[in-house]
Amino acid sequence: MLTTVSQFIADQREPIESAIKSVTDEAKNIEIDGRINLNTVDMEDVKDIASSFFNKDKEE
Repeated sequence: MLTTVSQFIADQREPIESAIKSVTDEAKNIEIDGRINLNTVDMEDVKDIASSFFNKDKEE
């Protein structure tokens, strides 16, 4: 039984990894607000924008 379960999980690994890669690759090409391509986003800019957004909510 354990061998069967282990084999089943092993058989599912490649399709799952392939699906994750496909979704990840697709997500990198999504444009936000028609201007920002995720391949060129500077994570520091994202943090700054998120911080200002959440801080604005706290002030209100």
